[in-house]
Amino acid sequence: MGRIMRCQENGSVRTPFYVAAAGIHLYSLEELSYFLQKFLYLVDEDFYNSELLEFLREELRRSDLAELVLSQFGRKSPVILAGELAFAAGDMSEKEKEQLKKKMDAYQRLTASGRKILRADMLLKQGEYEQAAEIYVRLLEEKKQNDLNDEMRGRAYYNMGKIYMAAFEWQSAGKALENAYRLLHQESVLQELYELSCISPVKVCDEEIFLKVHALTLKNWQEMFNRKKERIEKETADKDYEKPEQQNGGLESEADRICKKWRQDFRKIHKSCCQGEIFSV
Repeated sequence: MGRIMRCQENGSVRTPFYVAAAGIHLYSLEELSYFLQKFLYLVDEDFYNSELLEFLREELRRSDLAELVLSQFGRKSPVILAGELAFAAGDMSEKEKEQLKKKMDAYQRLTASGRKILRADMLLKQGEYEQAAEIYVRLLEEKKQNDLNDEMRGRAYYNMGKIYMAAFEWQSAGKALENAYRLLHQESVLQELYELSCISPVKVCDEEIFLKVHALTLKNWQEMFNRKKERIEKETADKDYEKPEQQNGGLESEADRICKKWRQDFRKIHKSCCQGEIFSV
């Protein structure tokens, strides 16, 4: 079920515009403007469809915006056109305009593969793991045919590691994080791999990778992990994971429900792991 973005009741429309990539319904001009600012990198060619044109013309009474889309679609990239649409909507402060311009400028400086990475990062932040993973995997598999540099490849591997962790695919997560570390050489990535090795019930990497880490650093990592573990145990202590009751679906279906609930709570607790870009972790 899609989410609904409601900024205010005044001026809301009868038929909202649904943005499939974000799972969001838009009900007003200011909501459209806000979406284009916040989720700029999620906009692709599918965003520009007949429903959008009807939404602009019939619901928002902004034929000028519909004409802008018709005249520029195909001539400019979907993201840049989205930025221009936001500017034309005219519902931004000067600070918001400046921030949006910086986003558009940054996007234009990126290579084709860099733009795909940016979109995958945004999908990951939205919790769209499968869509993000499809982009990361495709880019990594086609590394000889694309313009990915080591930094972007490392970033893709790192985020794939996060996705595998959310799916409890421990060994795949370990391999992805190890690849990320060998490309990025960042201690924070190695720490993530260390914590994964503490959590995982199976071996996720060659422990020799930690030999060059100073003993005091490893001790600090272990203490940080222990504090995180205690917090998780405290936050999940009151969850009803045990003693499943017999219901209409039977004991097996109840067990499945408990497992699903536990996974959801796990992902909620570790949501911060999948937020932001590699350098913000």
